[in-house]
Amino acid sequence: SLHDALPILIIGAQQTLDTADLALGDGHRKRTASQLTQEYLNAEDACLWAVCSNGLNLRILRDSDSLTRQSYFEANLERILGEQLMADFALLWMHVHATRFKPDATGPAGCPLEVWHQAAQEEGSRVRDSLRIGVEKAMVELGSGFLEHRDGGRLREALRSGTLKLEEYHQQVLRLVYRMLFLFAVEDRKLLHPKSAKTEQVELYAEGYSLARLRDRSIRHCQDRYDDIWDSLKVTFKGLATGQEALGLPPLGSLFAEEQCAELVKSNISNRRLLNAIRAIAWFRENDALVPVNYKSMGTEELGSVYESLLELTPYVDESGKGFGFVKAQVGGVKG
Repeated sequence: SLHDALPILIIGAQQTLDTADLALGDGHRKRTASQLTQEYLNAEDACLWAVCSNGLNLRILRDSDSLTRQSYFEANLERILGEQLMADFALLWMHVHATRFKPDATGPAGCPLEVWHQAAQEEGSRVRDSLRIGVEKAMVELGSGFLEHRDGGRLREALRSGTLKLEEYHQQVLRLVYRMLFLFAVEDRKLLHPKSAKTEQVELYAEGYSLARLRDRSIRHCQDRYDDIWDSLKVTFKGLATGQEALGLPPLGSLFAEEQCAELVKSNISNRRLLNAIRAIAWFRENDALVPVNYKSMGTEELGSVYESLLELTPYVDESGKGFGFVKAQVGGVKG
């Protein structure tokens, strides 16, 4: 028995789970079946999970701190059963079996589904913290790499004279890192190219201009002192700014507009520094082993939280003009 720990709401198949209905409201406003289930979960301490279905779709909802945002997992029963998608059915069965919701001696928080959820949250927090550290390392590698390059005299002088403000240089380096994060996410999810892109265009991009091709290279050839990788990435960035038919790239503008990294586009950086930066955001260490960051499953909230944490950093350039870094926090008036 689930001891009333699993509320279940069933409505007719003629309505969707997101159709507002007065019958599901409070007498003054309409509610959807999903909203009603979520509001009940948020108000009821005796349960953390609920099931809502119209017979065609099934949602597993979880208690949420947000009053406006629902938290759920959904399965299309009609398609799974109609198309006999056995792998999807097996995954659904693993999640909706009664044993997954059964409380233990500690209450609803001890049910298997909640235990899995908390483990996933903790893992996500570890990856997010590792990514924040990785992004900071990547910025140091890139910021120093452009300045120390043999062609970096113009950039160093611009910072010394003040024609290029340190904060603007910092922002351009940060935008470059976020270009990379964006590319990892859309490449891993296969969302970069439009459906109209030809196979040869996608293959050409993957083999010569993608960021994914550099993931493995970043842990195998970090001492590479040539500087051809930056040239290829500039082609990718320009293609995403204005469109590039040969590579099947759509014009995205915005983050990829040339003015966003204007000084970096005119500068150069060694492969070693660039690969070190990519390694810092493409891999993290777990149990003494390097593990690739799973950008395919990473949400925008996680990337946003990383970005917000980086806004607190204060950049500096050392006396040589070639070293870029961040001022450490001060404790008791003494720099850390």
